Amino acid sequence: MIAPRRPDLTFDAFADSHVKLWERYAETQVGAAHRDEVVARVCGWLRGNWARALGSDSVARYAWRVLKAEVHACARERGVRPVSEMPGAALAELPERLYDLVVLRYELGVGDAEIADYLGIEQAAVGAQARYARGRVEALSGTAEAGGFTGEGE
Repeated sequence: MIAPRRPDLTFDAFADSHVKLWERYAETQVGAAHRDEVVARVCGWLRGNWARALGSDSVARYAWRVLKAEVHACARERGVRPVSEMPGAALAELPERLYDLVVLRYELGVGDAEIADYLGIEQAAVGAQARYARGRVEALSGTAEAGGFTGEGE
């Protein structure tokens, strides 16, 4: 089932409401030096494929996938690794969706509704998955506290 098109949603309006988060996410992944490059590539891709984005089940999730693809491409091309402020190897061991949830929620302070939209999960599941991710990080790091988790949103 395809969601109804949203012809009234312009690219510029959508980008204006999301670009700050894209910049912050890109900076955590590839650093400030490459942030603007990533966001420019995302905006270029989305503008050129806006009809396809509007026809997707979620424009925000479509854009999130484009952002992640551009972050990975930039990281590979520039030889950079994530520069997230959140500690450690344990975080890197999380499955991609849980990693994204942790970065969005705990590092970037994104609310549950927006996280659900970006990741394509039910809003009610965000809290439970965040707690699960926190437990995984604690177990993987062998600590009683998952450093860097502030408990926001719980």
